[in-house]
Amino acid sequence: MIPNLPAAQILERLLAHESLYHNLRYSDIQRFFELTYRLWPEILGTDTSRPLSLPAPVCDLLASVLQLDTSLIQLTWHAFGDIAEAAYNGPPQPSVDNIFRIHGRTQKLGAEPLRPPITSCLKCQHGLGKESIVEGRLYTLHRGILPIFSKSLYCRPYQQLDEIDEELLTALNHVPWN
Repeated sequence: MIPNLPAAQILERLLAHESLYHNLRYSDIQRFFELTYRLWPEILGTDTSRPLSLPAPVCDLLASVLQLDTSLIQLTWHAFGDIAEAAYNGPPQPSVDNIFRIHGRTQKLGAEPLRPPITSCLKCQHGLGKESIVEGRLYTLHRGILPIFSKSLYCRPYQQLDEIDEELLTALNHVPWN
């Protein structure tokens, strides 16, 4: 989980360690927090307080994933370990999928975009327009049920729904219609 703190606080810690400032990207810091959150029980081991340095297997994994030297990983831990601990012990943050479950419906935005693969009518080659949005559900194995909004396009001369997106969903065996 990525802690909720001002960007100035992260920048301040980066500036305190010149090698981190020059070598870490924002995505590295983000991934560092995500992985230390997941690995927190491994980081603690049998201790009850945050260790001064990361255990070797955790450090090696982070170095491999972030493609950084282990010394930089340990320095990152020194600079951000307290924030990682606070993120783990703090209130749980919603996943991106849960954010879409909670807020996506009001804006008609789904967890996965479903748009027609074509932009012109197959019958008359006229550009498709007049978007129609249909709410549905996408059933997944690992992410649960996701809200989606399928966007269909009409052919203005024919004034009928282009059924390509519906046929595509049926072919993929994901029929999300209510």
